[in-house]
Amino acid sequence: MLDERQYLREDAMKFILTPPLRNIREQDALWCGISDGTIDVVATDHCTFSYWQRLKLAKGNFSRCPNGLPVVENRLLLLFSAGVMSGHITPERFVALTSSKPAQLFGLWPRKGCLAPGSDADLIIITS
Repeated sequence: MLDERQYLREDAMKFILTPPLRNIREQDALWCGISDGTIDVVATDHCTFSYWQRLKLAKGNFSRCPNGLPVVENRLLLLFSAGVMSGHITPERFVALTSSKPAQLFGLWPRKGCLAPGSDADLIIITS
């Protein structure tokens, strides 16, 4: 949802993360992979350093800046908005990316990641 133009901003240190921000063309390829199943999950590089903490720790050297973005609490809603609401992915694909596929990859399926008798009922309700 962010692209490499963020690195041109005066506060660009806010956007140091791994992998780095991509250009629009690469973002389009990522959306294709998310949509067609080439990409299994969508996760985030969560890091809770404030901008001011980053500046202090970097001491003028961006290579010393802590890496990551503090966005874990917004990841699902951002993916739903940018993915489902914009037509990049279906609601079913959203559930696979954020719930069922991660549960399968971590060996938690079917106790987690699905709605079925005997499974944990972890639900999220998104309203517009």
